[in-house]
Amino acid sequence: MFGSLVTIWCVAHRLELTALDSMKSFPALTELKKSINGIYKHYHTSAKATRELKTVAEALNIHLVKPGTIDGTRWLPHTLHGLSALIRNYQAILFHLESHASDMHDREASDLMKGRASHTRDGLTLHMVSDGLQKTTLALVAMKTVPGQHLKQFLDEVGPFPGNMYSGVQLDRKQVDDDNLHKVKEKLINGFCDYVTTQFGSLDDGVFKAAATMFDLSNWPEDITDLATFGLADLETFVSHFKGILEACEDFISIQEAKREWIDLKVEDYNAEQAVEKWWQSGQRTRRPMFSD
Repeated sequence: MFGSLVTIWCVAHRLELTALDSMKSFPALTELKKSINGIYKHYHTSAKATRELKTVAEALNIHLVKPGTIDGTRWLPHTLHGLSALIRNYQAILFHLESHASDMHDREASDLMKGRASHTRDGLTLHMVSDGLQKTTLALVAMKTVPGQHLKQFLDEVGPFPGNMYSGVQLDRKQVDDDNLHKVKEKLINGFCDYVTTQFGSLDDGVFKAAATMFDLSNWPEDITDLATFGLADLETFVSHFKGILEACEDFISIQEAKREWIDLKVEDYNAEQAVEKWWQSGQRTRRPMFSD
């Protein structure tokens, strides 16, 4: 019985592990994570620092977004919020921390500046998850040559080399930085795609794929000829996996009987669909125009 158990991890957790694993080999991203959390802690634990930051933001005419942490039960959403807040508040935070960096009594602000300098849906089916992962992977591969939305906004503002101004702040930019960025981006995307295969590869074969194919009616072919053989191989995979449990079940007879009942089920569903279509075409479409396509 225990050999038949199917372990399914949370899809969102798998995706977060994929992103996290792909970033571990990049020290700059690790330092960025530390900096974002450090900024969050600095303002979250100090009402004085928060008031000062608001004052700086008002003087710079910046709409301040509350700094966020990237630690939490849902790592990716927290990371998105933390990065978005950092980008929006970048000039205000930088000016505020710089004003305190030389203060011997404000060690935290000084440490944060050093850190900056070092790196300047519940109803998803397996079929829908697989499609979503393919779209995500294709979008990432496209980003190897075409910058994504946020990177494009950054590059457009900074401009080609030797442009080095972002949000009114002068950046430390070298001529080799563009090539280095491209190499890091390509390595990161390749790593993410590899980890997607590692984390989600089991969804594309075995009992997972069989169950997703058989029991998701949107996969069933409309043509009766194609429907006749649809799912037979998946049924064998399904029965083989749960063999120990099925053999102990009084209602289970054999794989041959299961195939016969599988065909009966498909025929019954097909006939029911045809009956509904015939009823609809018989005049209900005209009588109920509000339900028309």
